[in-house]
Amino acid sequence: MLSTAHTIISITLANFSPNPGLVFTQAFVIHFLADAILHWNFLIDDKKGYPIIPAFFDVTFGLLLAWLIVGPEILTPPYLAAILGGNLPDAIIGLWTLIHPRLKKPQSKTLKYFHDFHEDVQWETTKLIKGLVPQLATIIICLFLITLY
Repeated sequence: MLSTAHTIISITLANFSPNPGLVFTQAFVIHFLADAILHWNFLIDDKKGYPIIPAFFDVTFGLLLAWLIVGPEILTPPYLAAILGGNLPDAIIGLWTLIHPRLKKPQSKTLKYFHDFHEDVQWETTKLIKGLVPQLATIIICLFLITLY
């Protein structure tokens, strides 16, 4: 799932709880549930490497959208914790891929378990529209929930 979707899902959690630790944990766990929704994501091409530029724009767009939705309150601990927790699983895998591009899986047992679990929950499609529609629907549901509070 794109970082933009993870960010919007996460700020929805922060909208309902002022506890940064709780929100971080919830966002971290919900990251995996969100990845189990059919989605499109940038593909890591062995020949071209990690898609740094598209990932940068995805993260930036997600943060700007979060700012537009929440305003300056986005810089408060609950929202920052939510964004961090909601994006941390992908950041861990992304950093691993950047640092060790030739290794498909981490050698550390803990990182290997995390990597394998993260891969197993993914429900990705290579079809752009088919994968973006569920993400957009998820974002719209979260925006609706934010407006309720």
